[in-house]
Amino acid sequence: DDADGFTLPTASLSPADSGVLSLTAADQYIEMPNEARFRLPGSWTIEAWVRMDGAFNGDGLIVSRRSGNAVNYELGFVDSKPYARFVGVYATNAVERTVIAPVALDRTNRWYHLAGVYDVDAGELRLHVDGVVVAWETVTAEPGAFGISGSGINRVGEGFVGQIDEMRIWGAAFTASELGANAYRTFEHASAMPVAYYRFDDFGTNVEDFAMSPRGWLNDWA
Repeated sequence: DDADGFTLPTASLSPADSGVLSLTAADQYIEMPNEARFRLPGSWTIEAWVRMDGAFNGDGLIVSRRSGNAVNYELGFVDSKPYARFVGVYATNAVERTVIAPVALDRTNRWYHLAGVYDVDAGELRLHVDGVVVAWETVTAEPGAFGISGSGINRVGEGFVGQIDEMRIWGAAFTASELGANAYRTFEHASAMPVAYYRFDDFGTNVEDFAMSPRGWLNDWA
């Protein structure tokens, strides 16, 4: 959005530059706003490009929305294996639904596109790595996982050491072909926007959510 050497001071992508979220220690993370829009009571897709650092111990979150033991949605790693899950809580009973990759990912300076998908209509929870379904499970809906109010904990990168890019949260279930088609696209001008969209290209102290309206940069920062 720059022209003839001039930039727009109110546009975080002017001049345009490519960046990532770089997390160098396990205690670093992004805190997303506690807003009702992050509550996904139906189907969802969470996706991001990730690269693990050599210092990563193998256990960490890419994105998570939770309250107590209840988990609305979560994409992360355990033993360097990516997983997706949600957890419903009823009184003192927790019902967890998790899909995890069968093998650990190689850390040798490689980017991966990860996506967790919960499809209410199909009754499936799926994990995609680079556009391929690597784990899936037939699941029943757990309302206890989707009743978390806007006061839940919403975080990106908690416990993860490495780089995260193009992190998106959608209120719909995407297929493998749709994920493959969208993985290399940006969505700041698209008509169908994600619930949240962190490009990490704004290079500020705070992180801009590009799913918000053009003037959302004034108030909706993580």
